[in-house]
This record gives sequence, structure tokens and C-alpha cells, in this order.
Amino acid sequence: MRINCLGLCEVRWTENGQFRKNDKIVIYSERHGHQRGVALLLDARLSKSIFGCWPKSDRLLLVKLKASPFNVNMIVAYAPTTEADEQMIK
Repeated sequence: MRINCLGLCEVRWTENGQFRKNDKIVIYSERHGHQRGVALLLDARLSKSIFGCWPKSDRLLLVKLKASPFNVNMIVAYAPTTEADEQMIK
């Protein structure tokens, strides 16, 4: 299976950052000690198009890609299910 772009939730990497693995790049955002983080995995072709990355919170990540005829905003959002306790939902 070929994946060009994949949004991930509940990642456990700390803080904000990015890393490369083989021909993929992973951009991530997390702020609550290995909980609730989000990430975006992009293949080599798409990773060359990145011109901005804004980790808004541990639940929201925005990555802008240069594209034609217009640029693309990729948003990864995490929302807990209704099964989660009240503290997690806030």
C-alpha cells in the first residue's frame, strides 16, 4: 500500500518537532506528557512542498503545502470520544 499523506492521533512523542525516516517525514505536536498528540506523515514528494508548520496545541496541527493552482492547508485534529472522562474532553 502506498501512502502519500496520513494524519495520526494519540501519538506519544514529546513536545513539537519532526523527523525523517527513509523517504517519509513526520511532523508532530504534543504538550501533555506522552498523551493526545497529533502528527502528519508525508511522503518524499509532498515533504518537498512544505512551506509552513504550526502546531497549535496537542490536539491540532496545521501544515501548509505549496501546490498548483493553489496552496493546500492540511489539518490534523484529535477529538476524544464521548467515552472519555470529562477532564480529557476539555
